Amino acid sequence: HTPSFVGIQHCNTTLRGRFGDALAEMDDAIGQIMSVVNKARADENTVVFFTSDNGPWLIQRLQSGSAGLLRDGKTTTWEGGFREPGIIRWKGKIKAGRISTEV
Repeated sequence: HTPSFVGIQHCNTTLRGRFGDALAEMDDAIGQIMSVVNKARADENTVVFFTSDNGPWLIQRLQSGSAGLLRDGKTTTWEGGFREPGIIRWKGKIKAGRISTEV
């Protein structure tokens, strides 16, 4: 699936078209969630895990994402189809900026 809806406040705000606008909207929404977590002073007891469900749907071209240097995308068994990034935030437990290639 590709982004098929972007709220008016994010429409045409990026150079990446609807896909970029959808990412900007998602970034804003996550920022709002994190703001609530911080205001509730729950940030030290909250693990945030963000990931994707599969690689980019390459037949959608610019309306999809990019697998970067990995081969292929969604619906394949190549790394670009199933190897996904994960972002984890656990304040006081995982140092900011740490990069791991472990599974």
